[in-house]
Amino acid sequence: MEKNFETNKLENVTSVKSLLKNIKVKEEDVLVAKVKTTNKYYRALEEQIAKNKLNGVLSITKSASEGKDVISDPSFYQTALEYVKRRFPSEKGYLSAEDIAQSAAIAGVRDENLYRDAVDYILTPSLSPLDTQFLTNEAIDSACRVLASISIANSKLEDKRINAGSAFKFALDRISSTYIANEKRQEQKANIMVEIFEQALEAKIEVEVSREMYEKIYNYIKSHPVLSKNYKIKTLGEITAKAIKAPGLSHTKLFTDFIDYAKENGQCNLVRSIKQLLDVHMK
Repeated sequence: MEKNFETNKLENVTSVKSLLKNIKVKEEDVLVAKVKTTNKYYRALEEQIAKNKLNGVLSITKSASEGKDVISDPSFYQTALEYVKRRFPSEKGYLSAEDIAQSAAIAGVRDENLYRDAVDYILTPSLSPLDTQFLTNEAIDSACRVLASISIANSKLEDKRINAGSAFKFALDRISSTYIANEKRQEQKANIMVEIFEQALEAKIEVEVSREMYEKIYNYIKSHPVLSKNYKIKTLGEITAKAIKAPGLSHTKLFTDFIDYAKENGQCNLVRSIKQLLDVHMK
């Protein structure tokens, strides 16, 4: 994706190796080869920040997340993120924050504060001439890609998953409460909220957080004055089915509420399907 923001004529970095080879590390500070490599990455990152070279910062964080000497220290990626936050307003730096957060996820960084900070920065509302806060579709897409990267990473990390529930919940709260510029259709915001919930379930975040997200989305959709009844029944049925299938997630009140709602609207087959899921998953 092309990045449409100013970089203050930052020079392109052709090779991370060329940055690292000029960083001197005292031999007495190096206990093993891995420590030496890690120190070089830290020194190289500090040097690129000092020189105000954004491309260099992004190249180093990307390289540090790959290969055999992966850096999984959250402070490394947090340092890069803080540089972007200081240097650029979110509408110009959000893609850089996305790159850094995705590199951290690839590296298996488990500090959820890093991801929440990145999502917070990316979803910083802009102000219209009438002082109305709004989010752009581009920023929302960027935040969703960060969350998706956590889900993908967790599918590989197994017992050492990234518990970044606060990042998913924050994204959901911010998007649900903020106007989206140039909404393509009245269901767009609800669809985005559902997408975030599905990513959270795939990421296997904390059960209590996913339960809160399910409740928030369910109530938002059901009480929305503009959404059609067909959309409500279809979408509420989908997220309820996913919630029932999610290990550990239970919400008897909403499960029962949806069954009653579907009955009122003549959705007998859907009611039967939901009841079968409840029996299969013993909820």
